[in-house]
Amino acid sequence: MTETDIPVETTREPGTAGEIQYAKAGIMNRVAAVLLDMLVMLPIWYVFYLSGMARVGGLVTLAYSLFKDGIDFAGLDNRSIGKKIMGLRVINPATGQRCTYVDSLLRQFMFIIPIINIFAVILEFILVLANDKGIRLGDKLAKTMVIEEA
Repeated sequence: MTETDIPVETTREPGTAGEIQYAKAGIMNRVAAVLLDMLVMLPIWYVFYLSGMARVGGLVTLAYSLFKDGIDFAGLDNRSIGKKIMGLRVINPATGQRCTYVDSLLRQFMFIIPIINIFAVILEFILVLANDKGIRLGDKLAKTMVIEEA
């Protein structure tokens, strides 16, 4: 087991050749994690704004938004502050590996494209609800999923 393998409770579906199945993270926990991450980003941007450096604050919060699920320092253990607080984690379900910075960027890519980002928020929310594993387009692109972790 490497340091990036995730020990999580799993179940094996009958008829599968030992394939690990992860439980889908609850939608309310996912929404709460997003809101907590926003609560982290807004004050940071505001401090830069008050210092006359709103653009720098915008870049800092954009970087956090894009790479937040791969943060591997300050005790975050490859997840955003919101996901850490809510007990969620982004993993590659095929390997059990934790989300990397590249995975995080791929997951968030659609949210940085102007105009498309508005529709992406709505579409991604619908996909999380509709998919039995809570996988959205960003997850498909990065080959990830969000799980609950104790």
